[in-house]
Amino acid sequence: MCSLQPKPRILWFVNAGFSNRDLAAQRRGSGKGWLAALANELVADFDLTITFVDPHAPREDGGRISTRPLRPAYWRLKLAAGLLINLPHKDGDLLDRMKQIISEVKPDIIHIHGTEKQYIRIHAFARAQGIPLLLSLQGIVSAIARQYTAYLSESELRHTRISGGGARRLLPQSAWPFLKAHRKQARLEASILPHIEFFEGRTRWDRQIARLFNPNCTYFEVNRVLKAPFYEAVWAGAEASAGLTIHTTTGSGPYKGFEVIAEACALLQTRLGDVTWRVAGLSSRDWIVRTVKRKMGRRYPGGAIDLIGRQDAAGLIKSMQTSHLYVMASHIENSPNNLAEAMMIGMPCVATLAGGTGTYIRDGEDGLLVQPGDPLGLAAAIADLYRQPETAKGLGRAARASALQRHNPDAIVAAVSAAYRNLLQKRKR
Repeated sequence: MCSLQPKPRILWFVNAGFSNRDLAAQRRGSGKGWLAALANELVADFDLTITFVDPHAPREDGGRISTRPLRPAYWRLKLAAGLLINLPHKDGDLLDRMKQIISEVKPDIIHIHGTEKQYIRIHAFARAQGIPLLLSLQGIVSAIARQYTAYLSESELRHTRISGGGARRLLPQSAWPFLKAHRKQARLEASILPHIEFFEGRTRWDRQIARLFNPNCTYFEVNRVLKAPFYEAVWAGAEASAGLTIHTTTGSGPYKGFEVIAEACALLQTRLGDVTWRVAGLSSRDWIVRTVKRKMGRRYPGGAIDLIGRQDAAGLIKSMQTSHLYVMASHIENSPNNLAEAMMIGMPCVATLAGGTGTYIRDGEDGLLVQPGDPLGLAAAIADLYRQPETAKGLGRAARASALQRHNPDAIVAAVSAAYRNLLQKRKR
């Protein structure tokens, strides 16, 4: 009687942790994003352990996945200090703890999702242990650090105060430490990428960057599984009589282009009159919003910009389905999930040609591309598409067809599984 072969053990390092409870929620259509969705699909064939920085999360053994939270030293003290000052380096040095987890789990493969945290520091230890390490490229920190000053100069960042929003502090602090943190991580990234043998990515841009750092690397193309509701919802077109309504999902980073949105909105108000630009992910308390308002002064189109804050999938879809267009105005991106979600539901999309977005949108075929940091060009593209509703609908239909193919869950699971089998074979040899 033969025994069943044990599943290969895969150790994930992720930026935002999730649990078995989150996986259950993901299967019901909610939950914590694309990595949880992917984990749900992989657990049938692989033994997954998820590692992430979270001093509050409990360790989980059993269930569909196991979890190994990383707890920074003196985290209670740092949590208290964070109420007073910015602590961009609050994680401290986690290398020894990461080594302990690897030694405990004894993974067949280590899969690091992103270079934004210090996880990539384990590459030498993994190699010494003979464990293949696969690095998924998400945001390229070296590129983000360069674009951090696309709107605000270093001097302005030193004098820009962060308080309110998602960072409530008793003493408002400068935005400058966050630029310093990005630059520090960019230096780490640049020093380690030449030593990474196996990369995973989704765009021509990140493939080229991987091969720039290591011309002999192996690159696996693996797209992202989106949240289930975006596969099911379909944009049918907003009412023309209601005036122009735009939707954007974005964040508070100064490289995300909120100032471009505000400037373009002001231009559209002048030319079209009735404009509503819904911005999910931001509120009036966010520092970038307050900064843009201050710099634009009376030109800031406050009556036209509707800051709807953080939304779940249902809230995003409701806003998107009642909007005429989706717009992404970032100065730098790789494979933005927010743009992918808009394309998936079939919205006409206008996006900046920033990093990897040229892989997602083929200009004039399933969306429109404009130059980053150009509010005039962005406003012109939006107005042009709004005045041609049939063209807009055609771009939306093409966008959905492209997205359904790109984000096919079965194909993505097969691609990840093939990459893992490839690395397992290499380890055996």
